[in-house]
Amino acid sequence: MSRLPFDALAAIATNQWGLFTTRQALTAGFTTAQLRWHSRPGGPFEQVRRSVYRLRDYAAPPLQAVGAALLARGPGAMASGHSAGWAHGFDGVQPGRIEMIISSGSAGRDGVHRRILDPSQIVALGPFYMTDALTTLLDLAATLDDVRWEWALEYGLRHELFTVVAVELGVARWSQQRRPGVARAKRVLALRSPNARPTGSQLETEFLQLIRPVREIPEPERQYPVFRFQKIAARLDFAYVAFKRTPRCTVDSTGSPSGMTPTERRWSLPQWAGWSPRSPPAISASLQGRRSRG
Repeated sequence: MSRLPFDALAAIATNQWGLFTTRQALTAGFTTAQLRWHSRPGGPFEQVRRSVYRLRDYAAPPLQAVGAALLARGPGAMASGHSAGWAHGFDGVQPGRIEMIISSGSAGRDGVHRRILDPSQIVALGPFYMTDALTTLLDLAATLDDVRWEWALEYGLRHELFTVVAVELGVARWSQQRRPGVARAKRVLALRSPNARPTGSQLETEFLQLIRPVREIPEPERQYPVFRFQKIAARLDFAYVAFKRTPRCTVDSTGSPSGMTPTERRWSLPQWAGWSPRSPPAISASLQGRRSRG
């Protein structure tokens, strides 16, 4: 067989994460019998969905399964919900679940939703499309629990994918449209202190969730800056400003004396500013009491 069909199909697939459809293979010059033969075990092609194949030797990107599902559905399909959350990198979203939105056709299959979106709600996903970060977050409020939705919320705020104001306005729109998940979104947003900075990691969000049920522990200030020589030398994960205490701190930029280990820098920077890397006594007692009761 001539290399021309292979080269034409490889060019198509390379632009689609190593994927192609039956129609694209026929257009490139393959017959149905040839496509079937080359998709045998050990052949150069592998069928991954009905009418969708992958180049077996192509290094599959993590989201190739999402791309295959979108190709199988046809033009107009876009990743949404858990698939889009996975693509955006949200904390709290497990990879692998396929969800998509279509503008027309049957949406009876699990994970397929029929809905008309504004163009501003659609962004590129490589050669495909997905819902933007804000729409994805609002959709996930219907399926994630409170804990994981807060992880996703803080991730998006941390990476400046949206603002708190934009989320609140989006929740108000979702409420008017009677979309699911509104109660959860309102409940989690109500837990954030006004003007609170985003957490610096999922672990920090989990720390807040851990101490929140303990009434004796006040809400700490997040990502509190520590200055040295009029420059930010470190940011404390959490700070109890009134006590000048921090339960933990991390360093964004060192600026510390040479020869110090990372651990020494981590604790010495706040101490230069008069901070103690310990919780206030009342807070430590509350946590210790909680551990002993557990």
